[in-house]
Amino acid sequence: MSGNGGVQAAPDLFFRPPSIEDLDRIHELEAAGYPPDEAASRERLEYRLRHAGGQFLAAVSPAGAGGELRILGFVCGTLSHADKLTEESMGVHEAEGELLAIHSVCVDGAHRRRGLATRLLRAYLNFVQATTPSLREARLICKQPLIPLYAGAGFSLLGPSEVVHGKDPWFEMRWAPEEEEEQHGSGGDAAEQQRQQQDGQLCGAAVKSAAASKSATDANSTADQPVAVRDTAAPPAEPAADAAAAAAGADGGGASEEDDSGEWLELPEAQHVLLEPDFLDVAPQLRAHYDERVGNPLRTSSDRFVWDHWHVPGQYNLLRTPASAFFPPELYDRLEDALVEYGERVLGCRGISPVWLSYYVDGCRQGWHSDAPHGPFAFVLSLTRWDQRRFSGGETALLQPWVLDYWRGFDPRRGTETPQLITLVPPLWNQLTVFDGRLPHSVQQVEGMHDPLEARVVLHGWFTQPSPFFAGSLSEEAATPALNACLQGLYAALGGLPPVVGVVTLRLAVEPSGHVADIAWLANTLVARPQGVAAGEAPDEPCQATLATIAEHLLVARFPSNADGGETVVTLPFVFE
Repeated sequence: MSGNGGVQAAPDLFFRPPSIEDLDRIHELEAAGYPPDEAASRERLEYRLRHAGGQFLAAVSPAGAGGELRILGFVCGTLSHADKLTEESMGVHEAEGELLAIHSVCVDGAHRRRGLATRLLRAYLNFVQATTPSLREARLICKQPLIPLYAGAGFSLLGPSEVVHGKDPWFEMRWAPEEEEEQHGSGGDAAEQQRQQQDGQLCGAAVKSAAASKSATDANSTADQPVAVRDTAAPPAEPAADAAAAAAGADGGGASEEDDSGEWLELPEAQHVLLEPDFLDVAPQLRAHYDERVGNPLRTSSDRFVWDHWHVPGQYNLLRTPASAFFPPELYDRLEDALVEYGERVLGCRGISPVWLSYYVDGCRQGWHSDAPHGPFAFVLSLTRWDQRRFSGGETALLQPWVLDYWRGFDPRRGTETPQLITLVPPLWNQLTVFDGRLPHSVQQVEGMHDPLEARVVLHGWFTQPSPFFAGSLSEEAATPALNACLQGLYAALGGLPPVVGVVTLRLAVEPSGHVADIAWLANTLVARPQGVAAGEAPDEPCQATLATIAEHLLVARFPSNADGGETVVTLPFVFE
């Protein structure tokens, strides 16, 4: 679907595990977020960083154009073999423990009341499921005003806690992976459906919609930009939930003074990079087939003579081959099926380009370029044994979006260096990296190894064909007339807004009555065209106005009711050129 026809959105938020070098900032946030009798000491935080790094996640963002990467919040916990939270079970870390005790949920004071605490919690729960195979459940204790915040993130209240920490009483709350899976399987309510989306890591303006028919804790957001874990669920859109967190760094005390009447839907900022760890179940088989074909340099089988040495002076230097011709059909089909399913479910794209298999040895690289003509999203699926690598380089480098509008935020008092100008994404084993191909990007030159078995090995291509599709009780034929009636008014309204460019994909949850229950923002690469940004206006305001207009029209769409009592899901990509 097309709309009106850049300037980038504000610097993006992403999630990553902190390192010991971040200890000062972590301690600063902890001290600011908790009263002195509740805050963890620097020594305790250092212990958790060193011994429980797989249960420690930070939200990171540049401070602004040209600013340094800065931690805006964090969540940390430790593992225990105990079956409940006690002073003893929370005092040590048992690496194989099944119970995760969450100790701190801290957000920088300047970034509260924006849904960051809930987004961070969602990302954290997804993160620990990937890093903690033994995980059975997570528990935390909180002050009474914070119960709605954690309930919105998926925790259930167990009751008053036995733990005494500081002067105020605490309440214990629980989250378990299998309970979320059960809610997925049963269809659940809109808040559960949104966990299936590529949601979550967004800062965004909240837009009040009188047409929204669900509670604010069912509203959806979407994912932000680079580097770490995908957050699979969106925050509650009601500012009141995070307002409670604002009073004490999302950790204790305080109540909202926001108006919580009506319904709120949080809008996403632009996302430019998504990372999907452990993406493909047949990645080991694909890598084994690659190793077999390139492993013996003395073998003269035709299997080895399949590589194109793609060399464009000053631009490209690598070895590549079509993946469909290299891998057995049964393996390639499973790779292609996984990519197509992901493209439909998360990006609203029905197709993929032909997939390349490439390897990079000493001297191989890609220079800076843009892939705008090929498709709205580029992807790289790594078969590189990154943790065992013996080469340097090989990261995908992406220009930070703010650099494309460098002079708007230029500050002559501040210098910039590589970490502020580009984002480096290492090709971790079996990680799918999806990014906005319009952004200038490159591959850092590989140095140190000539052996194909020790190379940077990746599968890459583009997601294509943004298309609407329908699933559930209503057929496409039944739903299309109602959707077209809504879109007619929406397009007229969009025509009066400042021009933007990019793709925004969303998912509508339609109740059996035909009412729209919820909107889940799946992907968003919108940026404002320079001529659409008025003097003194924030560069993302036209994008936020576009998203708000889309939401306001789609929330009042009325589809036919259905007799079987089932819901319908409509995935809609909007392409602005």
